[in-house]
Amino acid sequence: LTGKLGSNQGAYLSLACTINDGTSSLDVDLANSVLAELVGFSAQEIVTMRQRMKAEPHLKDVLKEGLSKYQ
Repeated sequence: LTGKLGSNQGAYLSLACTINDGTSSLDVDLANSVLAELVGFSAQEIVTMRQRMKAEPHLKDVLKEGLSKYQ
């Protein structure tokens, strides 16, 4: 990973990384659909969960668990 997971204000997820096979490396930006599948939430769902966390503290754990899957 070369950057942080971004949600572009709920429009889409983005993440820059470098893929390396031992002989060469390639900088890539993972597609929104790939990231949503890995994390388990869309960008808009992440924004909504962050907004609701103060009233519903358990959402922090749900979001944290989903985000930890891609690391």
